[in-house]
Amino acid sequence: MNPSTLRQFIRTVISRELNLPRDVITDQAILRELPGVESVKFLRIIVAVEREYSIELDDDVVFHIETIDELSKAVFERAAFGKSNERT
Repeated sequence: MNPSTLRQFIRTVISRELNLPRDVITDQAILRELPGVESVKFLRIIVAVEREYSIELDDDVVFHIETIDELSKAVFERAAFGKSNERT
């Protein structure tokens, strides 16, 4: 998993879910402050990312995520953690 590709995928999901142009969605944008976001749409974004990368983020992690950068780091860390668990 490439962090840049992951952030691009997240921006695509956000763009689709919120009907926003991808170029206005930056890595440092506060997700809950984007136009059209509400709790259900935020959770849809999270679920789409979890499904794409076959992971499940802990609820406490999800509720502390504010930016695309933070979301991508959480996904990257979870995916890496999951792979290390599979080897043991």
